[in-house]
Amino acid sequence: MARTAPRNALRRLSSSPGLEPSLLAVTAVALAAGGVYRLVGAAELADLCWGIGTAVAVVPAVGWVLNALRRDKREST
Repeated sequence: MARTAPRNALRRLSSSPGLEPSLLAVTAVALAAGGVYRLVGAAELADLCWGIGTAVAVVPAVGWVLNALRRDKREST
């Protein structure tokens, strides 16, 4: 029963209406900032921005895929 609380919280967060546009905005800003830093010669800052932009996009995507797989497994049993 204790394991359901984090799942319910994650489910509520992932169904938040403003989540996807916020993720898009943060990712776009991080990637654009990385491009600007690369153009001015700050390669380390560019790599940091690109890493942050990638993490912001990939972490929720992995969660969405896992939720979809879990939901599909429940429906097929």
